[in-house]
Amino acid sequence: MARTSADDRRKQLVDAAIDVIAEAGLAKATTRRITARAGVPLAFMHYCFRSKDELLTAVADEVLVRTMPSFDRIPTDRGLAAAISFVVDDLWRWVREERNLQLSLMELLTWVAHRERTPGVEVRVYQPTFELLAERLEEAAAGHGDTAPVSMDAIARLVVAGLDGLFMQALSTGRLDEMDEDVAVLARALVAMVESPRPVAVGRRRPSHPR
Repeated sequence: MARTSADDRRKQLVDAAIDVIAEAGLAKATTRRITARAGVPLAFMHYCFRSKDELLTAVADEVLVRTMPSFDRIPTDRGLAAAISFVVDDLWRWVREERNLQLSLMELLTWVAHRERTPGVEVRVYQPTFELLAERLEEAAAGHGDTAPVSMDAIARLVVAGLDGLFMQALSTGRLDEMDEDVAVLARALVAMVESPRPVAVGRRRPSHPR
């Protein structure tokens, strides 16, 4: 019988952690429950991860890994408005397909907010997401000579914030499968914003330096 590699074991535990966190909440996502879901002995947890924090960091990393295809699919040859419409729709489809992963991320972010020592979830997930999305939107705008009244970074943050907010509303109301119209409204609002009659040069938000 072929032996399972350490990387495969880690993936098993990450997938199990995502499901357990989504179903039972982070507080009840014990290492014993996670290893039971993964179908491996408890000792494997300590073999694959030095601590539970490290496992949770791996869960956060998995969010970015699974969202990368959406960024790769963003069209950059049809202008900024088309890129925004596409990414809002595509990321919402991803949210619906990856419900457990998205819910686990929300649990992790709440956990981070109550801790002084964190696994860097906000840095490992949101910051790369904002940067990758802003870069793709910038490419789409530059290809058509489009301008916008706000930076690409701001648009990227609004896209993510809007979808996160709709996801939480959908969970609280049980309407996850009925939110397509709300998502379409979000896309139209963002497109209307970038098509404002008072455009400024498209750019990225640069860090300010004290004089």
